[in-house]
Amino acid sequence: MPKKLITIFFISCIVLMTACTQESQVNNLNASDIIEHTANASGEAREETSEIVQELLGTWKIEKVYAYGVGGSRNGEEDVKNLLGAKVIYEADSMKFGDQDPVGPIFYQITGSNESDFSTGKDWLEKSTINNHLDVDKVIQISVFKDDRYRYMYFGDGNTILRLDQGKFVLNHDGDLFWLTKVSA
Repeated sequence: MPKKLITIFFISCIVLMTACTQESQVNNLNASDIIEHTANASGEAREETSEIVQELLGTWKIEKVYAYGVGGSRNGEEDVKNLLGAKVIYEADSMKFGDQDPVGPIFYQITGSNESDFSTGKDWLEKSTINNHLDVDKVIQISVFKDDRYRYMYFGDGNTILRLDQGKFVLNHDGDLFWLTKVSA
């Protein structure tokens, strides 16, 4: 009987040590690891796409409305008021929106506005931002996925971000666009 207990104890220790090691590796991703969590619309992990994601990583504040009430908007005025000031945290392998629990692991897909996987819709974007003088051809969409094959998009708050031609970021939240201001890297 004591041999069984000792064996079970050692196996439990090994499993626990392995789990702790894997958790610390996920939370300490470096630049080369970000490439593994980033792909272009073709699913290829590339360094230039990871640079865009590195710009996005950090804590952001939803500062103000960029475009509201055009096309598929699902936000009422009260929803918009509640979103303003909320924080969004993007990390290499997870994200957190406001007071919600963190989501992860996640994977980022980068899509140019002229690519077929640009789900925001170029026509909608042109109509909704007509007064903002946006060069839609230079917009880059960053989508959050739940798998590394980019088949299962994360359908939750903060899942679609647009990098505008000026290098600024806006959040597409239920059909309305909001300026994001970086609080910390």
